[in-house]
Amino acid sequence: MSGDVPIGPEIRRVRLEIQDGTVGVDRQEARAVHFGGGMRRAADTAEGLVAIEAIPVEPKASVDPADASTLVLRGPHLSENGPNGVLAYEMGLKLPADLELEVVIVRNGGVTVVNRDAPLKVTTGRGDLRFERCKGGTKAFTGRGVVIAVDMEQRVDIESAVGDMQVFVTGPGDLLRLRTGQGTIQCFIPPATGFVCSARAEVGFAGSGFGLEKEKTAQMGMAMSGTRGDGRTKIVLTTGSGYLHLEKHVK
Repeated sequence: MSGDVPIGPEIRRVRLEIQDGTVGVDRQEARAVHFGGGMRRAADTAEGLVAIEAIPVEPKASVDPADASTLVLRGPHLSENGPNGVLAYEMGLKLPADLELEVVIVRNGGVTVVNRDAPLKVTTGRGDLRFERCKGGTKAFTGRGVVIAVDMEQRVDIESAVGDMQVFVTGPGDLLRLRTGQGTIQCFIPPATGFVCSARAEVGFAGSGFGLEKEKTAQMGMAMSGTRGDGRTKIVLTTGSGYLHLEKHVK
């Protein structure tokens, strides 16, 4: 599948909604959303596969009835009463970098987003997340998956129910929050960053390259806190079980 959806002058944000699948996003100069890729389809029975193969794979575009400035691309969803099987995208998406973007994967699927200048929001039930050069602020959640983020700027707020994170921030905003229910978090920031840090591993350890104070907790864990410079950036690092580390990012 491949197609283009024009973007009117009133559109300020784009939201992609799919049930399952992987999504990769990059920028383009044209004032349109370009999508391309394919669909993985499977079923428990031959009759079920025929029914699934009859479903159109192209996402449908419409303006959000609750917000005329939002363009929604929605992929096909298998209904609970329909055939038991799989209908999962492998999709690439390109759109102007100055448009806000939201990606919603209801069940399973990873997301990779690069080269965004506007705010970004990503949610997936389960899957790895990767971000590169996202400069407008990023908010993301995965139920289970590894998160890698490189050259991030402005607000960064990422949560994983289970999974490790490695995040490099080159232009911190007022908030840098990384949370995982189980896993290790490594966070790298410029050495001159002014911040107030609050970090806690319920079970595990915490450390930093900034000489922050550490204190053992009753639950075989560790808390770490401290202030540096003007305290402009609020840093919150949390893991239920794992290791936390805040380090200087020197290129």
